[in-house]
Amino acid sequence: MLDSLTRYFVAISALTVGLSSAVAMIMLSAYLSIFDWTLIWIIEYSDLAKLALVGTALASGIYITAFQYIQSIYDAYTDKTKFRYFIFGFMILIWGLTTGRELYLDYASNGPLYSYHLAKTLSWGLFLFIAFVGPSHLADWTQRKWSVIGSDISMLTVFLGLTAATFAFYTRDVSENSHEIKTKSATFDRTKIIMMLSHHVVFMVEKRVVVIPASDVVKIETVAVR
Repeated sequence: MLDSLTRYFVAISALTVGLSSAVAMIMLSAYLSIFDWTLIWIIEYSDLAKLALVGTALASGIYITAFQYIQSIYDAYTDKTKFRYFIFGFMILIWGLTTGRELYLDYASNGPLYSYHLAKTLSWGLFLFIAFVGPSHLADWTQRKWSVIGSDISMLTVFLGLTAATFAFYTRDVSENSHEIKTKSATFDRTKIIMMLSHHVVFMVEKRVVVIPASDVVKIETVAVR
């Protein structure tokens, strides 16, 4: 494995940076669009580069650690077909009961968390589907079956978008973390920080999305949740 990494280090590094940048763009766009899709236009290359670098560091560690185990896990996974279907069916049952209960309670009470629970249901459902189908597609990727590769990439893109949207709904509707933001001319109480960018700070105040220059921020204090 180390010989392969050394031989193709440049190609693997370029691929990792490219994938991390693409993932950062997808998830950032999906996350910000829940609050206001126009926020996408204040994203700068420095913001994207920072997120891509963080993603590259995380992805590199995951790739190097997990690569040597993929083949052995895949062999054990495919050799026990009945056991695989049993585990998948059991996970689907737990997922269906848990998320079904949440959605029913939201529908019955007209609760404000319906969007969050729906996004979480879809993202977890798609994750289980990818976990079940993914290993059986490894051979198709090795054989360069582009139709399978394209469909898998599309499915993964949707999953990443749903995951980012779920986190956005959590930040907007569920999280009780709040901050006090002091600027040069005003103080904003009980805010929810959406994102801190290189030149902007984006936050919510009473369901309003506010964008201010980062240079105007004097202090940010976290309000403890009791």
